[in-house]
Amino acid sequence: MTRTFKVQGLTPRTLLSHIHKDGICRGVLILLPLLVLSGDLLWFPLVYESRQLAKNISITSLLKEQPICLGTLKAQNIYVSIDNINNSKYLSYIKGPSSALAISHFVTSESQESRVGALGQAVLGKLASVSPDDRRRLYDFFNRLRTGHAGEVLELPLNINAEQHRRFPIDHLFFLLFEQGPSSNNKDAVSGGITKILEMAKRGHISTLIIPCLAYSWGDKNSISFADFFQSLFDSLSHTYGPRNIYLSLYTDWPTFTLEEAVTALNRVWAYQSGGFSALAFVLYRMDFRLTLLFLPLCLLVSSFFVPLTAKNYLIIVFSFIGSVVGAGRLIDFVAQGHGSTFRFLVQVIVTAVLSAGFPFLVNWNPKNLFSKERG
Repeated sequence: MTRTFKVQGLTPRTLLSHIHKDGICRGVLILLPLLVLSGDLLWFPLVYESRQLAKNISITSLLKEQPICLGTLKAQNIYVSIDNINNSKYLSYIKGPSSALAISHFVTSESQESRVGALGQAVLGKLASVSPDDRRRLYDFFNRLRTGHAGEVLELPLNINAEQHRRFPIDHLFFLLFEQGPSSNNKDAVSGGITKILEMAKRGHISTLIIPCLAYSWGDKNSISFADFFQSLFDSLSHTYGPRNIYLSLYTDWPTFTLEEAVTALNRVWAYQSGGFSALAFVLYRMDFRLTLLFLPLCLLVSSFFVPLTAKNYLIIVFSFIGSVVGAGRLIDFVAQGHGSTFRFLVQVIVTAVLSAGFPFLVNWNPKNLFSKERG
């Protein structure tokens, strides 16, 4: 005679089936953050940023090592060079299958007039020998461009044939409009305009972007400062996957004191962006977001031993843990003051690991219980 065991109306086979299904659901929910992390890695295919303090950048080193790589910032490789469009080797160092050059163009809101900048005139001259058809198209483009507002960006694709492309390896021209006259308001136009250029370059699948010091004129005392320009540029860099290579182009025919001023400003702004690193340093890309997703499964696993991972409990645990990690960021910044990026990274890993492993215990801590009357 076969004896049937029942536990709350379930046979052993049915009970094992329920346990198996619960285990699968539990495992899927716990591993879900890792799936999101994998998607993030596919969307932003970069594991770390390499940043280097630009203290050794000088006019001499730029002329000898043309160009110099500063490092990687927000998924973009940042280079600096000294260029002259009339040089036969102009932009011969650029990388990537598609490239674009940013140019300043000046308009007047009060009248239908515009002025071609020095670089725009130089591009016209270059195209006259490289691609006459593109030269005519650019000339007509300038003639039609009578109105616009500061910060607006326009685009003109070029069709230079393969034989001449090496002499002017540019496939697109971006025109950032500025107001003629005093340039005190050009800082906002630069910041917003570069953001638009990066977005347009991303949509056009452009891999290399050359950005000169837009709207700067060494003879204009009201011109935007180099520090403001470089700071606006770095602040505009998107976290999304845009042009992989960005070249900051200085002009060889500037006076020596202007070039020295530009290099000094670049060193100072890049040092601030680099967090004061004294040597080459590797920073995890999207570190806060990715570390949180990496340790969230541990938090869910530990919590699953105390509460069932129902939809409600799951969401409460996830958002509570994320909130705890974000709140701990202020504590991490406080502890890591004066230390390098490596020390801050280690502190962040330790704090996040403690939060994830001890989450069920930490959430029950309450200062009121410590000073309660019953405890006394």
